[in-house]
Formats: sequence, structure tokens, C-alpha cells
Amino acid sequence: REGASGDHGGGYGWIMTQQLLLYGLVLAVVIALGVRLYRVWRDRHRKAGLVATEAIQPTPDVSDANVGAEQLPEDGWARLAHELLARGELRLALRAFYLGSLAHLASRHLITLARFKSNRDYERELRRRAHAFAELHALFGENVSAFDGIWYGRHEVNSELITRFAANVERIKSGG
Repeated sequence: REGASGDHGGGYGWIMTQQLLLYGLVLAVVIALGVRLYRVWRDRHRKAGLVATEAIQPTPDVSDANVGAEQLPEDGWARLAHELLARGELRLALRAFYLGSLAHLASRHLITLARFKSNRDYERELRRRAHAFAELHALFGENVSAFDGIWYGRHEVNSELITRFAANVERIKSGG
């Protein structure tokens, strides 16, 4: 008669299987929760140890003729110029100020930096693009003349000339 009404032994096996599956599922959830908690804990400790970093830009050798205004932002050139002034390297400080003014004019899209351009090319380009800013062109032209005479010529650089040159650069930055 047991065979006609069903197998009673199989019912207990099915319940046992369900209980094992339930325990296995609870165990898997507990393990997953433990792994998740461990990762959260680990990430918190890892973030606490992280330090914000900023790439250090190498300071270009201003005395190198291949150094261009694009190698530092304008404030980087200004910092370098003031460091050079503090060390008494007036000629190199003058070049750093000049490269800073080129970087500034390029950031305002008044000139386009290129290795093949001369200082006079920049002056002509500025005259074309900034014709509404006559004072800007005059200040830059004065600085180009001073720079060329010192950097490429035999003119002496002194602190008075540097002061005037730096003041012109500041006026150029403020819009002329």
C-alpha cells in the first residue's frame, strides 16, 4: 500500500534537501556580507593613507635657446623670474619674464607660440590680433626691444631695467 499512496521516505529527503539549501543560502549571504564589510573597511584605511599628489614640473633651463614659452604656464615663469632675481641672475630673470609674457599672450589667443617665430614675428602678430589694444602692443614692443638688446646684443641689464620690464609684463597681463 505504501507504493500506491506515494513514497513516504522520499518526503523526508526532500525536506532535508530544502533545509540544506536554506542553510547553504544563509551561509552564502553571511560570507558575501563579510566580504563586503571587509572591502569597505579596507578601502577606508586605504583612502586615509592616500596623499593628494601633483606632478612636479621640471624647471626649464632658461639659458637654453631651445626653451620655449609653452614649457611653463605664465605664473610658473613669473615664479622662476623672481627666484632668478633673488639669486642675482638678472639676464636669466629677464628672459623668464619675457617667456611669461609670451605664455600670457598665447593664453589670451593674441599670439600663437611656435619655435620658428622670432620676437618681431610675435610683435607683428600681436599688432594684427590686438589692434584695439594699442597700449598692449606698445608695452610688448618696448619689452621686445629691451629683451633683444640684452639677450642677443651687448646691452647691460640692471635692476632698474628689470623693474621696468617686469612692470610692463604686469601691465600686459592686466590688459594693457
